[in-house]
Amino acid sequence: MLLALNPNSGIPLYRQMAQQLRQRMASGQLAPNARLPSVHDMSAEMNVNPLTVAKVYQILEREG
Repeated sequence: MLLALNPNSGIPLYRQMAQQLRQRMASGQLAPNARLPSVHDMSAEMNVNPLTVAKVYQILEREG
């Protein structure tokens, strides 16, 4: 699940990730109950710190 992150945009990576995942859910690219990759797998694929991915997942979980 590759996301397009821009570290030079001025927008924190976790916000970019959360927004792109929200957009994929809203557009139907991600099914409502689809399982996201593990924190470890997503961080390795996106080349970001696992804590960043964990933060994104926590935000999305709180939002429902």
